[in-house]
Amino acid sequence: SEILIEGNHVTNKKLILRELAFSLNDKINRNEINYLKETSINNLIKTSLFNFVEIETAEPSSGSLKLVIRLTERWYVWPNVYLNHTAPNFSEWWRTKDLSELEYGFGLKINNFRGMGETMLLNYRLGNFTKYELDYRGIFLDKAQRNSLSFLASWSAKKVLPYNIESDRLLILKEDFNLISGYNFSLKYKYRKGYFNSHNFEFGFSDTKIADTINSLNPHYGGLGKNRMSYFNLKYEFRRDNRDSHIYPKTGHLVVAGINRKGLGFVPDEYNSTDIFAQFYLYHKLSPRFYTASGLWFYSVSGDDYVFAATTGLGYLEFVRGYEYYV
Repeated sequence: SEILIEGNHVTNKKLILRELAFSLNDKINRNEINYLKETSINNLIKTSLFNFVEIETAEPSSGSLKLVIRLTERWYVWPNVYLNHTAPNFSEWWRTKDLSELEYGFGLKINNFRGMGETMLLNYRLGNFTKYELDYRGIFLDKAQRNSLSFLASWSAKKVLPYNIESDRLLILKEDFNLISGYNFSLKYKYRKGYFNSHNFEFGFSDTKIADTINSLNPHYGGLGKNRMSYFNLKYEFRRDNRDSHIYPKTGHLVVAGINRKGLGFVPDEYNSTDIFAQFYLYHKLSPRFYTASGLWFYSVSGDDYVFAATTGLGYLEFVRGYEYYV
């Protein structure tokens, strides 16, 4: 009969109500109350907007139920300093400890922007990997908050670049000028009707310029003899996520599957490939203090011809222990 919300100093009430497993004037059986409460608490925690969520129930009169939702919001504005390496993984960098392969930068992340669960990212990186990035996620288009948009714009350049493979090892070139540079734009649409399933569509454009130095060392880096790699892409991804937490899951499962078509015929000499991917992760509770996790990951790339820049292996997209030096 009544839903009261406390502690939402920044977060819009509509966003909170969207995550509840019940709504005002719903008819609920008594044996379903605890399940609906736990589901609602998990849904709110998984938004990563709150540190703590409590839901209390009371019966002011026979046949009616009053709910009080108490929230403790997170801190939403995070300046950050960035320090990383340009090697494929940390083990590869640690073998040489070359400080010239480090990249650094700073940025600003605003979570729950405008109180609607939107996220704004501003990043600026320096060093051998220069990058300017603006990422704005989660702009809701309707009152039910089932449809949302996100967009990304970035420019990047690298002065340290793996350009070929010899004897199962990467060959890396370092210069004082940009070996590769390019920009990327993308627009994403997300449809989420229920709590666990979402459908994601992306339309984007990428344009990369390759230095003549790289082409002379590996003519297949961007395609045979090409010093530019440009394409539009259209991507679809299905995601089912009923884990108890996005950050540190202990129970539940995650299913991700999709296809990404690069090269839609809009620009001449466009790069063409079709990427198919799938992931499955399962989290299970063994005892009150012990949990187990397992997963499967699949990725397939098919294109017209061999392009080194589009070829990845173990250690790039997913870390696999034991393959650090052979990726």
